[in-house]
Amino acid sequence: MESSFEQNGIRYILVGDYYYPDLLPDPGEDAKQRDLIVQQMAKALGVNEELKEQDPMQWVGLMNNLRSAAREFLNE
Repeated sequence: MESSFEQNGIRYILVGDYYYPDLLPDPGEDAKQRDLIVQQMAKALGVNEELKEQDPMQWVGLMNNLRSAAREFLNE
């Protein structure tokens, strides 16, 4: 017996004897969105490989800040 299926874009999971809609977001989807947002913000702010070579500590700090900002943006 299958433990989940998708119908009309909604994923249903088996809990006990009944199928219920799975309303939780896919964790992989959030990671993809977060990575895309970080990539776009880094490009807009000029955080690139050249900066990474010249000043690695500054690059790490900026990337950590961008990841934090993207996580907050997605949580709201």
